[in-house]
Amino acid sequence: MSLRPPSSGAAEAAEGGRSRATLRGFVAILAVALALRVAMALGTNAVHPDEIFQYLEQAHRHAFGYGVVPWEYRYGMRNWLLPLALSGPMRLGDWIAPGTGLYLLLPRLMMALLGLAVVAAAFRIGDRLSRAHAWVAMAVAAIWWELAYFGGHTLTEAAAVAAALPGAALLGDPKAGRRSAAVGGLLLGFAVLLRFHYAPAIGVFVLMTCGTDWRGRWAPAVAGGLVALAVGAAVDLAMGQVPFSWIVANFQQNILANRAAGFGVSPPLTYVRALGAGWGLFFAPILLAIVPVFNRYRPLVAMAAVNFLVHSAIGHKEYRFILLSAAILVLLAAIGSAEYVLRLRERMPPRRARLALPALVLLWAGASGSLMARGRLTSEWQAFEGGSQAMAALRGDASLCGVGMVGVNFWDSGGYTYLHRNVPIYVGQSDRLPGPQPRLETLAPAFNAIVAAAEKRSMVPAGYREIGCSGPEHGAEPREVSRVCTFVREGGCEAGAGGDRLLDRIMRRQDW
Repeated sequence: MSLRPPSSGAAEAAEGGRSRATLRGFVAILAVALALRVAMALGTNAVHPDEIFQYLEQAHRHAFGYGVVPWEYRYGMRNWLLPLALSGPMRLGDWIAPGTGLYLLLPRLMMALLGLAVVAAAFRIGDRLSRAHAWVAMAVAAIWWELAYFGGHTLTEAAAVAAALPGAALLGDPKAGRRSAAVGGLLLGFAVLLRFHYAPAIGVFVLMTCGTDWRGRWAPAVAGGLVALAVGAAVDLAMGQVPFSWIVANFQQNILANRAAGFGVSPPLTYVRALGAGWGLFFAPILLAIVPVFNRYRPLVAMAAVNFLVHSAIGHKEYRFILLSAAILVLLAAIGSAEYVLRLRERMPPRRARLALPALVLLWAGASGSLMARGRLTSEWQAFEGGSQAMAALRGDASLCGVGMVGVNFWDSGGYTYLHRNVPIYVGQSDRLPGPQPRLETLAPAFNAIVAAAEKRSMVPAGYREIGCSGPEHGAEPREVSRVCTFVREGGCEAGAGGDRLLDRIMRRQDW
């Protein structure tokens, strides 16, 4: 047997084989990740009404010229970066297949594709330790329920995480060059534009990562961040806003005027309990799994901690606000669990050692699947679905000339996002409006379709027939209208019969 080293050609062939195997594994994991996120995108549920009325509805308004305007946009509290990004796929879908729901599916598929950036970033972050750590981190990022669930929804938090983690992976890589640092700064800048509340956490990460490396890291990172801010300023100017005035307006309304408190205030430890509910029995193991890699990834740990503390100090709390922290903690726990297993593998027989990491990934998959099936997510599978489907049921009615809402709050409906017809929407009856309300019989000539909460169907005037109901029997929260029914009648609509009950007009009057 020859003891000579392999020829350069044989070595190159072996290296090429390893590269192809790596590429196949990378593509396979991305395919799994995409499938899970597309499955979430195909649903008609919403994580929160903001998903529809702050982003999709505004994208629809920009793309097609009509839609309701919530109070945040009247006060100039939101930037248009995400709505504009969603409006392109929305318009494309309507052009490709008019009269179908493709206009609504493409923006959510775009979000699903953006979510793959988190999965790719996990590989690069884990690869700082070894290729084994990288594969586990990437696999867990692909299958973990929070990343998959939020990745298929049109929320700034999901988009910001899809920018922040790849940015952190590039800027935080000790072997990265100036170009990677610049792209990292660019992505982190976009993350701040999408969710400016992430700025303190991202700032701490940049400080800890760049240190005193002014030429190699600070200069390119700042340059990249300035490019992102320039894009944000250009978007603001294009939409008629003073650049970054939406940050000031947001602070004035939600902090000084305390408007956000009207949507609920929670104590500081709420997010600790939320993570406990979201991770169940795996809460403590996830935190313990971070221990062996804590020192190696201190800037990422600091980013997660600062973001968690900042949002804990804000009275109005929603789980999606800490998505960045949850994503980082799960990612680091995946890397730490790989470290534990690799240490144990050294004491295992070769046959068992080969199965150790695949078994670890299966354990993570089982944990994610069990939490998705039995955890807090179960109450959200059909959240706000009733109103959206009720509106969508009227989309193809050629005779539609007006829609009345009965017992359905605007945030429980799908708005023009799902109706996708430029006809007036009236508030026929709402428990949220003060004072006496007109009889539905007097308003009914203004609309030939009604979407009504199931428990309000007895209020629907004679002459309307029910064509179907949708949504769960009970909402995830007491204030939600869950099951919504659709009613239609023959004939047209009388202009002016609806008086001052137009939805957009009432929203302005009530400052909704």
